[in-house]
Amino acid sequence: MGNRIRIAVAGLGVVVLALTGCSALTQPDAQSAPTSSPSAQTPTATESPAPAAAASIVISVESIQILDGSGAVLSDNDYFEPAADVAATLAEAIGSEPTVSRYPAGGDNPPGIEYAWDGFALRDGEWAVEAPYYSEFFVLLTGATVGNVTLSTSDGVAIGDSISSVGEAHPDHLADGFVSLEWTELPQFPDGYGIDGVPAISVLVLATEGNDVVSRIIAPSRSWGA
Repeated sequence: MGNRIRIAVAGLGVVVLALTGCSALTQPDAQSAPTSSPSAQTPTATESPAPAAAASIVISVESIQILDGSGAVLSDNDYFEPAADVAATLAEAIGSEPTVSRYPAGGDNPPGIEYAWDGFALRDGEWAVEAPYYSEFFVLLTGATVGNVTLSTSDGVAIGDSISSVGEAHPDHLADGFVSLEWTELPQFPDGYGIDGVPAISVLVLATEGNDVVSRIIAPSRSWGA
């Protein structure tokens, strides 16, 4: 009985040694290069695409749009937004700051503040804003470009075009020396305004007297009827 116990213990000792030997043979090489963990890798910076450059400013009876070279709309501002904010948007598109000054009263228009670039101006008149009749501001085009940006109406009319050709394309609102584009009638004025005619707004295209060339474009231009 005692002999059997000693044999079993001896046998166990052999097995333990054998397993220990196998374990020693499978240990990893201490000289192997460590593997970098994913968290230790430096992330690659992603560059943001450059903002699209303005290529044209298009005016309509309702708003001013800034477009890129593909014709995509970069901004769309109506005439009832704060004039200074719209001027800032235009300055960014044009690439230069405007000259800010006061302009005098003229005709039925009171004086106001002008934001002017060469060929283009935004005028913030000193009247009470009241939609849809009296906008916050209006724009005046006197050039076909401002900086590297082209200027035109939504009909494609620009300074330097033939006024007679513009009139032929829009005969319903042609008069001597000017054409009213996008003629838009507004609701009748409420009682008490003293205006009985049908009010309307338009994009006014004008030529210098005795000249067939478009020299000024104004939007929105008001007409309170006869």
